[in-house]
Amino acid sequence: MTLRISLLQSSVLIIFSTLLISCEATSSSQKGKWSAEEKEKTRSEMELGLNTIGKQKDGSNLFESKEIQDKFLDCYVSKLEQTYSSYDESNKDLKGIEKISEECTYAVLLGTDSTNTATPEENTKEQ
Repeated sequence: MTLRISLLQSSVLIIFSTLLISCEATSSSQKGKWSAEEKEKTRSEMELGLNTIGKQKDGSNLFESKEIQDKFLDCYVSKLEQTYSSYDESNKDLKGIEKISEECTYAVLLGTDSTNTATPEENTKEQ
């Protein structure tokens, strides 16, 4: 399971980083108040990335269902909006979006609370 998550994280980060850097958005959004267009653009691009990187050689998909994909995307877009004032700003912080991707991946694949920002390793240390 850990190898699967690590592979997923690496793939997600590469795809999303490429997508986010290559895209340009023009908006006057604020932290916590992105335009519907920015949210939809982010969601659409990430959905393409999930469908691409989730496919395995055996035909299975790391994001096994539309429900899992939707949970990840909801978490990811929500955290981006809470953290950055705009789509453009999020594109400039690859380490930040990497952390958000990791948090949402753990939350969805391990069935934890997506509002908990700690990774499983950090949660273990706290206990």
